[in-house]
Amino acid sequence: MRIRQVALAASDLAKTDTTLRHLLGCHESYADPEIIYFGLDNRLYTVGDCFLEVVSPVQPNTAAGRFLERRGGDGGYMVIMQVEDLAQEQTRLSDTSIRTVFADARGNAKAIHLHPKDVPGAIPSLDEMTPPESWLWAGDGWEQRDGRHVGRILAVEIRSLDLKQQACAGPKPMVLN
Repeated sequence: MRIRQVALAASDLAKTDTTLRHLLGCHESYADPEIIYFGLDNRLYTVGDCFLEVVSPVQPNTAAGRFLERRGGDGGYMVIMQVEDLAQEQTRLSDTSIRTVFADARGNAKAIHLHPKDVPGAIPSLDEMTPPESWLWAGDGWEQRDGRHVGRILAVEIRSLDLKQQACAGPKPMVLN
């Protein structure tokens, strides 16, 4: 299991896209047309063999829109972990009280999103790709859109507003290599 994609939620997608392309050294970002299913628009940036995504609501009453309202601004929204065997992870989760709120299986990609109230701090997603080096969510040719100023995402620290769930005090940045 490893971090393969991190998603941020932002209210101004165009401004955030311009800023991140500059900071990461990406000539272009990818917009996934399928994300409208969630009432969102997005931009995805290749960071080594990992991905940084920004989502922004384009329809009312989306999970990302509610997140932005609760938080009072932009911030970390989702962490997508790549797993070798999603069925095995689902079996392991079946012995817990953690709920699945979304599941997708198409072509070479399978994914489940876990309920953010059950795993506070960010929406966790477990994704399996075949072959493992592929990443359907990044679109065709993602390897050519690699950011020049960074290596890949190595770690993410997640904070929860629920102090009982919070593992540490004080904000710490996402680590990019």
